[in-house]
Formats: sequence, structure tokens, C-alpha cells
Amino acid sequence: MLKIVLEDLSTTKTFFAILSISAFTIMIGISNSGMALSSSSSLFTDNKDIHKVHLSINIIDPARDSTITSNVILVNGTTSDDANRVQRVEVFAHLYPFRDTFNFKPAKPISEGNWSKWSISIPVNTSGIYGVLARVSDNAGAQNSTEVRFSVPFFSGQAGIQRSLSNARVLANSTALGGSALPSSLSQIRKIAIVVPTFTETAYSPHAFYTFYNKYGSTPIQKDVKTDLDMLNPPIQFGTYIRPPGNKDVANLSLLAPADPDDRFIIILAEHLQKIIPHVLVTIIRDEDIHNGYIFTSNMSHTKNAYDLLILTHDEYATQTMYDNYKRFVSNGGNILALDGNIFYAEIKYNKNNNTITFLKGHSWQFDGNSAKRDIRERWFNQNSEWVGSNFLESDIKDNITFKNNPFNYTHFEENFVNNPNDKILINYGAVIPKQNPFQIATVATYELDFLKGKVIMIGLYGQKLVNNETFLRFLDSLVLKLV
Repeated sequence: MLKIVLEDLSTTKTFFAILSISAFTIMIGISNSGMALSSSSSLFTDNKDIHKVHLSINIIDPARDSTITSNVILVNGTTSDDANRVQRVEVFAHLYPFRDTFNFKPAKPISEGNWSKWSISIPVNTSGIYGVLARVSDNAGAQNSTEVRFSVPFFSGQAGIQRSLSNARVLANSTALGGSALPSSLSQIRKIAIVVPTFTETAYSPHAFYTFYNKYGSTPIQKDVKTDLDMLNPPIQFGTYIRPPGNKDVANLSLLAPADPDDRFIIILAEHLQKIIPHVLVTIIRDEDIHNGYIFTSNMSHTKNAYDLLILTHDEYATQTMYDNYKRFVSNGGNILALDGNIFYAEIKYNKNNNTITFLKGHSWQFDGNSAKRDIRERWFNQNSEWVGSNFLESDIKDNITFKNNPFNYTHFEENFVNNPNDKILINYGAVIPKQNPFQIATVATYELDFLKGKVIMIGLYGQKLVNNETFLRFLDSLVLKLV
């Protein structure tokens, strides 16, 4: 959720501003000596004991930079392969700004004396940015620790939202509620999440999927490729952020942009939606949150949604769990607005233990862990047609595809074509597709499709390229207002 929180620590005469954008979290402290920026460094430096290298600890859940709307956080983790000499694992969660209180609680091992896996449930009662610190100790007294951060923008359920808004102390002139006062009725509050496609961004990172595709693009069908398979197991990408000007007034702090310019449009869109829609809570979440079920009020039971609307960008790569969770979200009565074409095109596996993804199937390839070979293009072609309502328009970005009806002055990039008879066309862009394309007569359109209790709206174009187009933004506003 995009918000500014001020806390008056009268004894120290220090103010803190927290800008919470799920994965994008910046803490800024202001005192008599000026401004300082704090990134996600750990509270502790690692213990320098000689045994430390053999005594590792890892937090699996929640994933780094998760966004969770539950008041009970399930923490899962692992210790090193010397886990048999581990004496205990202790965990505590702290709200920023940190109060210098180390209230550790004992975790539970997977079985008596076996600390290779451990878990603990931690209650939280205030919205904000949290750190979870896990500490492992062995029989010789050696210790090691690790920390992850996560965001609790609100608690699922109306009472939780009310408490979150009360705790936030949102500035009257902030953008968190469009500059308006807190809503008098809880029914006015709507919750939107914009999904950062972290798995897709990882696929496009250096020495990853596209390096492999380019190197082996001419491989014959059924020929196994057993080299460069590390390219199909890249580490998940985490952005870096631009330091704000040192003299910026805290009351007028704007959101900080990721250093990666490809993500800037998400910040622009989030700010825009908060300004034009009264009483909306806009949160930016990640693919990991979809996979882990954090779009539901409980990650154990997926029967109730935590958000009213999910806005998807270039979610080209997804796990099967993600795909099922998106479909369940709509089935429950939620709405999805797909800003970009080319979503749900290939399947990957998310490896929580080491923060990597593994390519599985789609994009003309399949990978079984030992070798890769040519295969189908769109992983969920029939399923996408059924409940999303369209499929990716197979084409090259350089193809001469034009649009007879082009209200947004759009240039061909990646689009979807209508492929469900129940799609309700909102704008038909009159795509002119070269004759050699097998989808030459396809319809590229913005449409809506009802699916069970929910709705999908597909822009059909690569909409992220249009977030600076005022005509498109007005059209997008009308769609969002319709959905929330």
C-alpha cells in the first residue's frame, strides 16, 4: 500500500517516514542532523564464530519482500546440514521503526531433535513493514542469524482494514487515499493489487531463459539439449532503488522509482489510481505472493479473496500454483485486469529454498531437469481461452501489424487475440495482420469476460507502454472504476 506514516518519538525528536510498496520499502529517518536513508540491512551482523560456515539458517516463508494481509504470519525455515547439532531456533518479528526489543520465541523442529526444517506462527496486530529475524544456536554455543522483510498493508476483513487505517495515521495531504479523509463507511474501501512480474523479469535477466532460446533457437524437434542448462535455473531478481534528494520535504515525499526503468510504469500507475479513485487501497505485490496464496484471506483456505482487483502486467511466466490461484481468485468473485498481452505463456517452477526459478514448459520448449527439447508454444492455450478469454497473438515485435481503430496511437509490440465466444468486446482495434501469420484474421480487442463469480478484462494491447497516454489512462480509469 502506498502510504506515509509519521511517528513522533518525542524523547528523541526523530521522525520516520515509511513508504510501503510491497517489495519497494524505504525507511527515512529525520532528526536534527538531517536525513538518512536505511535499506534492508539486517539488525545484526552475522556471528563470526569459526563454526558459522557450518551453521547456516534460512527463512523460506515469508519470502523476501512479501505482502501479507493476515494477522498471523507463518514462518518456515531450514538450518544447515549440520542440523543434528542444532540446539534451538528462535524467531521474532519486529515492526519498523525498530524499538530495540528482542522478544525471541522458540520455533518448532520438523521432528524431535531434527532442525533441518522448522516453523513458528507469529501474530501481528499493526499494519506496516516488518522484519522477521531467525537465530540458530548449536550445542557449542555458536550462533548465526538471518532476516527477511515483509509488508502488512492491511488485515483481511473489514475490522482489520479499519484498524489498519487507524494505525497508519495517514497524512491528510498524502496520496494514500486520494487526498481525501478516511472513509466513514467500511463498505467504501476497495483494495487493488498491482502484480510485479518478478518471475518474468527473472526469465529476461542476463544468462537466463532468453540467452538459452537465442543460442539453441535452431535446434531440431526431439533433439535433446544437455548443455547450458544453468540458464534455465536463474536466480530471482530484486531491484535496487534511487536515493531521494537530501533536501526533499518529508510531507511531500513521492514514491521512489526502481532503478530498473522497466518497472517505473508500475509506480506511475499506482500513484495515478490512488489519486483518481477515492477510498482505494493500492498495494504492489510480487509473483511470489500469488504463488504463496497471499491474495486470499488465508493461505490455507482459498475461499475468500483479500483484494477486489488484481492488475496484471507482463505475467508471461507462471507456476502451476500461481495459475490455479489466479483462476480461483476470479472464481471466488474477484476481478482481474490484464494490462499487457502475452500472459500465462510458459510454466516455471519456483524454488523457495534458493530463490530461483526453473523453466518447465512453453515458449516452444520443455525441460525435465536433465535435458531440454522443442515443444508447444503456449502452455495453457485451451485453459486461457476458457477463462481468460484470449491467447497470445504469435508474432515478431518487428512484424508490420497495424490498427485501423487506434485511439491511443499504439504501436505493435505484443498483443492477445479474442478466443472465446462469450467475450464482450469493448474496443475492437481493427488489427491488420500480415497474411503469412496463421492468426491473420484474429481480432485484437479490449474485452471483458465473466467467469463464474468474477470477471476478467483484457486490454489486448501491451498496455504498460500507454501509461503516459492521457486518453488511455481515462479509458483505464473507467474500467477500474467499473471493477471496484
